[in-house]
Amino acid sequence: MSSAQPLLQETDDQQQLEQNLFESVAALLPRIKERTNEARQLHKVPQASIDELQEAGFFLALQPRQFGGYEMAPQSFFRTAIKVSEACMSTASAGGRSVFPGSDIQDSFLDIHTARAHVANNSTPFARNLGALQLGMENTDFFV
Repeated sequence: MSSAQPLLQETDDQQQLEQNLFESVAALLPRIKERTNEARQLHKVPQASIDELQEAGFFLALQPRQFGGYEMAPQSFFRTAIKVSEACMSTASAGGRSVFPGSDIQDSFLDIHTARAHVANNSTPFARNLGALQLGMENTDFFV
């Protein structure tokens, strides 16, 4: 069982609910980070990480209230998912894909992570192309 802080289940204050989710998930990050090697070896997210994220309410973030979810704005969900990616990209990616498989939200989430990985691994060409764009030259990088 996780020691994540409980979320406000019933509240009219949507910002407070979104902040509670962010803080609850952020509290899990040290344990998720500890399981990064396990995720690589298993080629999947460890069940303990999934259970903790579920307990924290992560998978309810975008679900409509009428179906028991938190009906958060996609930006709030992405902010939280990106925080998870600081501990383990695989866990964040799997969490993002599990929300609405095949949806525009999933595509956006994967685009964000692909672009971040591209910039992290190819920072010089990215910076060169971004500078050229700012000078009005043609875009030669798919991720800019």
